[in-house]
Formats: sequence, structure tokens, C-alpha cells
Amino acid sequence: MAKQANIESNLDYNRVGKFSNYQRFRMRMGIIVRGLIGLVPIGFLLIILYVIFVGRVRVDSSFLVMIGIMALVIWLVTVPAFRHVYRLASDLQGAGVAEDCGVLTLKVNSQSLRSGGVSTKSYIYVDGMRWYVWNSQIEGGFTNNDYGCVYFGHHSKLVLSIETFTKEQIEKF
Repeated sequence: MAKQANIESNLDYNRVGKFSNYQRFRMRMGIIVRGLIGLVPIGFLLIILYVIFVGRVRVDSSFLVMIGIMALVIWLVTVPAFRHVYRLASDLQGAGVAEDCGVLTLKVNSQSLRSGGVSTKSYIYVDGMRWYVWNSQIEGGFTNNDYGCVYFGHHSKLVLSIETFTKEQIEKF
């Protein structure tokens, strides 16, 4: 019963273009986690460079090549993390909630991994054209070919909630 009240509360906020307190909390946690993903490797690299240059430790050129490769890998890891942090922060600072309404369809894409496993991602398609990544944190639900609205962060495209409509509600529109 309390969970249902939380969903209605989130939907009420999303309908007017705002985040609920719970959704703001989730987005702040996302900023902290993604920020740490980016900051920990950068801090590790800075400590190594500090020891090499300030501590005047002699290293051969192969070690410097390894440092360069490590810097490249860290850049490849941190740029997407910081980009996601920026988008979440811009949503929280005023970009708000956007909605996309239409016929909702769930599509699942699976692909084999080199390690022998399978990677599965689920997407919510609206009118068969626009898609959003499904995750377990989304509140609300739907069955294929239901008419409804997807509420998401304007910049981050983070899906917040889903609202479906019955045939009677659609006819009233």
C-alpha cells in the first residue's frame, strides 16, 4: 500500500514537470557513484605522477609508456561517467522532467559476450521510434501496445516513471 502511494506521488510530480524527493535522492546517489567511478582512477594516476615527478624517482621509458596507456584507459572510463554526472546535475538544476506519450512497447536485445555470457538490455519504445533504456528502478509498468506516457529527465534521459491509460481514459482525450 505504501509503495502504491509512492508511485502516485512520483507520477503527480512528474506530470507537472518536477522530480519527487525520492527521485532527487536517486539522482544525487547516481551523481555520487558516477563521480567516484571517475575520481578514483584519476586520483590513482595523480598519486603515481606525484611520486615520479616530485619524489624524483627514476623510471625507464617503458614505465612511462605504461603510464600513458593507463592515462588513456582512465580517460576512456571517466569521460562517459562525467558526461552522465553532468546530465544528471543539469536535470536537477532546472532542466526538469520531460514526457513522451504514445504506444509503449518493450523490446529486449541480447548479444553474446566473448567470455561466453550473454548481455541483455531492455528498451521502452514509444510509437516504435523513440526508445529509452528500461531499468529496475522505473516505477509503473505496462504491457506491449498499451497507450501511455514515459516520464524522464530532460537531459539525462533517465526514465523516472511510466503511466498507462485505459481505453476509457483515451476516449476522454
